[in-house]
Formats: sequence, structure tokens, C-alpha cells
Amino acid sequence: MIFVSTVGCSQTKDQKISFITKTYSENEGRFVIPYTKSIMSSLLYYHPIESDSLKLVELKTTLADKQALAKMLSKHLQSNFSEEEIDSLYLYYTHPPNLKTRVEKNGVTVISFSQTGNAHISRLKTKLGNFIPNIEKEVEQIQTRIREAREIDNNKIVKQKPITVNKQDGFYAVENYNGKDLSFSNLKLSANPSVSANDIERITKDFDVLGRVTINISFNYKGGESFRAMTMQNKGKPIAIVLNHKIVSAPIVNETISGVKAEISGDFSEEEINEMINWKRNYR
Repeated sequence: MIFVSTVGCSQTKDQKISFITKTYSENEGRFVIPYTKSIMSSLLYYHPIESDSLKLVELKTTLADKQALAKMLSKHLQSNFSEEEIDSLYLYYTHPPNLKTRVEKNGVTVISFSQTGNAHISRLKTKLGNFIPNIEKEVEQIQTRIREAREIDNNKIVKQKPITVNKQDGFYAVENYNGKDLSFSNLKLSANPSVSANDIERITKDFDVLGRVTINISFNYKGGESFRAMTMQNKGKPIAIVLNHKIVSAPIVNETISGVKAEISGDFSEEEINEMINWKRNYR
């Protein structure tokens, strides 16, 4: 439990809410939420229908507007938190807990939070973070529609197995893409890779937002910069990924991708997945 002799009596409820909103966004960075860089980007990568694409762009714009998010959070506090809960959060943010410490300021004495108090604050912070339920619901609905659409597409498409090529490992631009044919055997790769094998640090297995097995490729800094430039120069075109002298994937680039990670998916067997994961360890 929390022991308090007085809790910010000089501050009004609105002032406390304003302080909580400002402190929460600045110190905890919760406005930079996962939807912005991972889920949103992944969903856009999977070719949603036009109306969903426009909605995702709109949601990304909203999530990038910190002032709009601050208003949502303030409204969330006003509507869904009792005065006692607001007092607890205000106390937490004005006097962060430090076990065995007694804080005295302006005649107000606050005894540090016990384990029970920490659990209470943890619950309130979880509740505080749930200030965009409508956006979360919309993203989940779009995920469902994309998953259903891709299941239909997957039934129509002949899945491709990795094929051997006389190329060094890396990421290649495709020179002969006609907007239709993505058969690995018909792809003409650029002479040299835009991202070399030396730019790849590790490969791991994961699952994407649609629940499919994926291969995550992590780059070093140079590789991340090269990958960003490559995706910027090849929007609307495929890029071929060659590992162990095999084309393992040829995804279409929808937008410039910044960062040091790439995610690929395909009709991989467990043996092929393990071969890719172990590739970097054996690469010389």
C-alpha cells in the first residue's frame, strides 16, 4: 500500500492530469508505440486493399502527432480515472519511488512505496497506456482482413522453393521485372549485391503479424544504410535475397525501409530455415 500524509493539495485535478500527461509522454516515451514502426510497416508491406492502405496511412499520421496523442491521453485520464487514481499517479510522477527513502518537500512527507504500492502503480500505468483502444481495434480489424486476403492469394499462387544461383550471397536489385513475373528462375539479378554478406550480422526465426514463419535478417550499420538506399531506389520492384548461393525470397518493395533489420517469408521447410539460420555461422 501507499502511505501519504498529503497529496499535492495545491494542485487542481486538471493540473495533475496535465502534469501526468507531460511526464508520461516525455519520460516513458510511450507515444512511440509499436504500431508506428513494426505492425504498421509490416501491414503496409503485405499489400492491403486500397481503403485499408489509406486507413493505415491515416493511423500512422495520427500516431506521429504527439499533440493529438496527448489530448487523447488527457481525455482518457479525465474519463476513466478516479480522483484517487489520478492522485496516485501524480504522486508517483512527482516523487518516483525509492525504497527506504522518506521524501519531504514543502511540508509534505511521503513514505516510499511498498511492494504492494508498486503493484498498484503498475496496474495504473498499464491502464494509462490503454488510451488508444479504437486505433488498436482498427489495426486488428485490418490485420484480420489482410490475413484472409493473403490466405485466398496463397491458394492461387504456386509457392516457390529456393533455387541455386551463381551469385555471391547478399541482396540484389532485379533488372528485368515486368510487373508480373516473380519466378525465381526468371529473375535477372544485378551484377553485384547492394547489401553484401559481410553486412549481415545474424539470422533468426520469428513470426510476423499474420502469424506466419519468417526469417529475420539483422544488418550492421553499413548494411542498414545500404538496405535503406536499396529500398528507396527500388520502390515497386522486387529485391532478390541470396543466401548460401540460393535465391530464398524476392519481396516487392512498397516503401523505403530504414533500420538494421529485414523480414522475409516464404514456403520454407524446417531444414531450409535451419540452413539459413546457420548460414552466418558458417559463412567465411
